[in-house]
Amino acid sequence: MNKGVPELSLMAYFGMFPVSQVIEKSLFGSPKIRLMPLLSVCQYLFEIGAIIGRARRNKLHILAKMFAVPGKEQDLASYWQEQAQERLYSYGEEPGTFFDLFITTELATVGLRLDSSREFLKASQEKMPLKEAEPIIKLKGELGIGFGSKFPDLTEKMFRQQYERIDIGRWSEMKKYITTLTEQPPGVTFEEREQQLLSQLAVYVNEYFPELIKPLRLRI
Repeated sequence: MNKGVPELSLMAYFGMFPVSQVIEKSLFGSPKIRLMPLLSVCQYLFEIGAIIGRARRNKLHILAKMFAVPGKEQDLASYWQEQAQERLYSYGEEPGTFFDLFITTELATVGLRLDSSREFLKASQEKMPLKEAEPIIKLKGELGIGFGSKFPDLTEKMFRQQYERIDIGRWSEMKKYITTLTEQPPGVTFEEREQQLLSQLAVYVNEYFPELIKPLRLRI
C-alpha cells in the first residue's frame, strides 16, 4: 500500500528547484511566471519525463500508477503516447533537439513562433499566476513520459544532439529563451543523465509509492 495521496506529485518533485528560480514575487499578490520561463520549466520536465519513460517503457502502466485513478492506468498511458504522436506529427519532421520540438510546438498552439515580432515580444512578457501554471507544468512532464516510451530511440538521439554534440553558438542561442540551461553545456552523457534521474525517481517512489520500487526495478 502506498502512503496515500503524496504531498508532492512526481513532476512537482522534479520541478521544485527550476520553478523557484523563475517565479516572480511581489509584496502584494500571488507569485507569477512569464511565458518563456514557464515554457523553459515545462521543457525541462518534458525531457525528464521522456528519459524516465524511455528507461521504463516496458513498465509504463506501472509508472502510470503514480498519476492515474486506480484501474485507469492503461488509459492514461495510452493518452500520454497518443499526445506524443500528435506532437511529433505537428512538428512535421524529425526534431534535432528537445528545444526544437517542445518550444516550437508549444508556441504554435497559441499562434506564436520564436522571433522578434511584436506579438511574440508582447506575449513573452505576460505573466500567469503560479497557481494556474502549476497544472500545466506537471502535465508537460507527464506527457514527456509518453514521448520517451513511444519514441525511445528519438529521445536518446535528441538528448545527445542537445547536450553532447551541440556547439557553443547553438547553446548560446537556445539560452536566450530557455532559462533552465546552464551557462555552458553540462558535459553529461545520456547514460549519466538517465542514471541520475532513475536515482532521483527511486528516492521519490520509496517515499510515496514504496510498493512500486521492485516492479519498477529501482534501487535505493
